[in-house]
Amino acid sequence: MGFEDRTGSRPASMTVKVKSGSSQGAFTHFVPEWMTFEVQQALTKIRDPHATKKQTTVLRLAEAAAMGMPMADVFKRSDTCTEKVWHGWTDKATGKRHRGWKLDANIARAMGVATERARWWGLVRQGRAVQAALDTLTAATPDVALQLVSIAVHGRAAVMDGNNQVFAPADVKDIIKAADSILDRVSDKTADKGAKDVSIKLTWGEPESEDSQPS
Repeated sequence: MGFEDRTGSRPASMTVKVKSGSSQGAFTHFVPEWMTFEVQQALTKIRDPHATKKQTTVLRLAEAAAMGMPMADVFKRSDTCTEKVWHGWTDKATGKRHRGWKLDANIARAMGVATERARWWGLVRQGRAVQAALDTLTAATPDVALQLVSIAVHGRAAVMDGNNQVFAPADVKDIIKAADSILDRVSDKTADKGAKDVSIKLTWGEPESEDSQPS
C-alpha cells in the first residue's frame, strides 16, 4: 500500500509495504504523523538484514532530534537498535571493527530526509499551538473588556466562587489601572500620553458638616 497523499499526515502506527532487498513484504512499524512520500521512499532503500528495525530506528532518532528528546532513550527501546549497533563497535576478542548502521549510505540519507521533515513538522505544531493560544485570548477579549469596565466604573471585579460568579471590591490601584487601560484603547485623544503626573486624593467616611468646619 503506497501513500496516495504526499502532504497529509499519517497515524502513529500502520501497515506499509516496502521493498527489502529483492523481495517485497508487509510489516507494521512506527509511522509518525509527519511521514511523507519522500521519507517513505528513502526508507524503502534501506536493505536487510533487520530492515524493519533500521527504518524504525531512523524514524525514532529523527523525531527525537527534532523534538529535543534524548537520543539515548531511543536506543533503549525494543523496536530500535542499541547505541553500539548504531555508532559501531570493536570486538574486544578479535579487534575487528564493526561498522555502525549510521554509516550505511541509504540509512544516512533516510536519516537526513526524516530529520528535516520532523523538524518542519515540529515548527508547524509549535505554530499551531501559538495560534491556538492567540485564538483563546481573542475569544476572551469581550469578557476581559467587561471586566475592565466593571472595575473602572463600579469598583468591583467578577470572580468565580466554585460554580458561582460573585463580585469582589477592587483595589483602588486596580480601578485606576483599568480606567487608564480603557481610555488608552478607546481613542488617541483619551490615551495617556505619559507627559503629566496625576495626583488623586481619596477620602473615606462621612463628610464634615458646615458647623464643624473652621471659619
